Amino acid sequence: MSTFVQRLANDLLALEVNTIVKTNMTGSKTTNRRRMLIELADDYRAKIMEYKMKIRKADIPLDLDPDDHIIFRWKHGGQWSYIEIETHARTMRNMLLEYCDTLEDGPVLRQLYVQIRMLDRIIKNASQIVEMFEYQKEKVAENLGQPLHATDYEEMEFHHTDEKSGYPSQMDARAWNNDVSFLHAGRPDVDDLELDPAEISFLRKISDIGTAQIMMQTVIQVDGDITSYISRTYLNQPEMLQKKLLGMHNESIKTSTGFWTNLFETISKLAGQALFSK
Repeated sequence: MSTFVQRLANDLLALEVNTIVKTNMTGSKTTNRRRMLIELADDYRAKIMEYKMKIRKADIPLDLDPDDHIIFRWKHGGQWSYIEIETHARTMRNMLLEYCDTLEDGPVLRQLYVQIRMLDRIIKNASQIVEMFEYQKEKVAENLGQPLHATDYEEMEFHHTDEKSGYPSQMDARAWNNDVSFLHAGRPDVDDLELDPAEISFLRKISDIGTAQIMMQTVIQVDGDITSYISRTYLNQPEMLQKKLLGMHNESIKTSTGFWTNLFETISKLAGQALFSK
């Protein structure tokens, strides 16, 4: 109990409020963590492919051809899928940075940097998810009392360029991995992933944001320091929409601050009880 309280208390040292605009809301909430990871991976793959198509249409002169190097073989949401996502996002990011070095300041350069920041988000989140699965693998191996014998991602090399081909659902590794199909993820005999509260919170946050652009962000530290960020996209919106977004953001800050304060007081009491119970 004390470990959980301590970790939660550390997470409460700062409050972060984001205002985003999404155009592809489904109106439904996925509670299955396996499917959440698959849907997020699909979102990341779609964004990388979107940038790939933009490069092709713009005929950007790059040494590395995205047609030959950015093809997704994994169609799932596990360790190997996110390794591939991170690899391709990093490749695309480096390609765009290379092209940016040839441009002068202007609308094209600023738009490319928006794409690069999105790819940075994908790279960061994908790498953390890969680490999460490594931790899951270690826990399962420890419980079994023996090392796991699963095919390593590095051994699965790409020897073809058929964009329709892909790797099948890896059900044998489902105890720690999530490279299973969307249908397999919902089967009653496939247990959901056992994640700790910090991992669940991380997954929920990055799933909520997805690849949407953050219009405004306010970070409030426990010592009272407040930092606000506004994207250039927000500044380019019509004045009426700016007012609506700002009103929504301020209302979210007000609601979140009240909830944050009450939760912090509750956790502080629990921490005190845990301390005196020793």
